[in-house]
Amino acid sequence: MLYTDPRGEVEVRDLCAKLTEEKIVKIAGLKPHQMYSLPKIMWIKNNLPDVFAKAKRILLIEDYIIYKLSGVAQMDYSLAARTMAFDIRNKCWSKEILSAAGVDESLFAKPVPAGTIAGDILHEMSEKLGLKKGTKIVNSAHDQVASAIGCGVFEVGQAVDGTGTVECVVPVFDSVPENKE
Repeated sequence: MLYTDPRGEVEVRDLCAKLTEEKIVKIAGLKPHQMYSLPKIMWIKNNLPDVFAKAKRILLIEDYIIYKLSGVAQMDYSLAARTMAFDIRNKCWSKEILSAAGVDESLFAKPVPAGTIAGDILHEMSEKLGLKKGTKIVNSAHDQVASAIGCGVFEVGQAVDGTGTVECVVPVFDSVPENKE
């Protein structure tokens, strides 16, 4: 389900009713919206319970690829932060948000910093893809974070304005901003 998929709107309202929008913003750093992963996961749980019951793991595209190549389920912080289930201050899955959503934390990949080595490529994937045995599989970052890094935006007060399908301004702060604007 792409971020543009409108499913999850009801689930956002339900989650806000349980926790409040302010609480979710404080923990996840995101204004609750159906574009994020958690409301879509909740939608699947509520509307396709047989499918959800069979889920052994919930992975985003990057961590799915990392998992298929290395056998390790890990997700970088910047992508985890886009799920609406990640505690941005403590850099872990939010037990409070996931509990309110009715989704088990064990379904998610382990959150790690961008650039974390998952391991060597699996033997069968090395052969299948023609990649050298011992190739390291490494997490990257959310596209806008990667763009900021590529533009050399590292210092507080710097930002990059990326335009494409959507316009995204990625600023660098020295702490989590408390100002709602």
